[in-house]
Amino acid sequence: MNLSEMYKGFDDLMRRHNEYVVYEKTLAEMNNGKIVSGSKYIVIAPAAVLDQLEKEVAALERNANEGHSNNAITIGRHRLRSASSFALSIKNAKHTDTTSVENCLDMLRRSYDKNTERELENHLIILQELHFAKNQTTDAEELKKLVVDNEIEDKRHKSTLKELSEKYDTAIELLSKYDKNRAVRVSSQTGCSYRLNYYDHEKDKRSHVSINNLVMIDSEIPSVSLEHTARRKKRNDTKQPLIELGTLSIYEPLEISYDEYVSNSKH
Repeated sequence: MNLSEMYKGFDDLMRRHNEYVVYEKTLAEMNNGKIVSGSKYIVIAPAAVLDQLEKEVAALERNANEGHSNNAITIGRHRLRSASSFALSIKNAKHTDTTSVENCLDMLRRSYDKNTERELENHLIILQELHFAKNQTTDAEELKKLVVDNEIEDKRHKSTLKELSEKYDTAIELLSKYDKNRAVRVSSQTGCSYRLNYYDHEKDKRSHVSINNLVMIDSEIPSVSLEHTARRKKRNDTKQPLIELGTLSIYEPLEISYDEYVSNSKH
């Protein structure tokens, strides 16, 4: 059993426990046709049900790792045995890195080229589909409609290219005002982080767990459910990006050079 098969087996297992699932987020991330990231579930059930579920999840892991000594495959899970007052929190997850202004400008140019190339490829595919559709019909009304669709697609394509050019030109012009050797922080959105907040009766305080794949909550009361689901608000006391392009955020360059930043980070 490989990673993809394990996650499929995990989804099948959770479907068999559907009556206890109070939250589900399908996150079947694909790579070359294989699942590389599993779904997320929150389950509320009696202890006996969760004991059995834990055993079956562990069995899936053992089967997936059989014959593989390195890089163990796991289904991330937590079990809350004495908890209440649940609230699901969802927040954009970002990866932040620090580089030089010069490298950041190179990255922006590469990103522009990549996005432009992707748009051109998408445009050609749509035109080919419209051309194929024209060759498949002799109906005058249908042909007229396809001509209009073609014109709409041409306008969309030109508008998209213009928008890309304007956004990246503005970003590059703005960043070019800074010394090319200055350090600059760049962050990119990598998806969302899922967290379950709750009151921990054993520790007598509020706590939380990250929802990797599975959170199991012990409860003999079948009517127990999540109180509410909310997306965490964006903080307004943090430094705002100088440039935002889709999922990419570039902050105002630091007051030190990139070489100084690298040297300081080593100490």
